[in-house]
Amino acid sequence: MAIPAPYDSHPLMLAPVMQLLHAMPGTVLWVVGDTWVKCENGVYFVGADEEVDRKRVYELLRDAQGDVYLWTDY
Repeated sequence: MAIPAPYDSHPLMLAPVMQLLHAMPGTVLWVVGDTWVKCENGVYFVGADEEVDRKRVYELLRDAQGDVYLWTDY
C-alpha cells in the first residue's frame, strides 16, 4: 500500500471533487507562496488565469512549504 504524499489531501487538491459534489463554492482562491491559485468549476488556474494541471498545483503547494492560505476577500 502506497503512503499518500503530504499534499494529496490538502483542501486545494480536493477542490475539484468537492466542487463537483457541491460541497465547496464553484470558485475558490488560494495564495500559495507568492502565487494566486484559483480552482473554478474543477479547473485550476494560476496568476492571470493560466490554466494548469493538478501536478503543477501540487508542486506549488510543496514549494510554498506551508505558506498557503485561502483568500476570502474577493
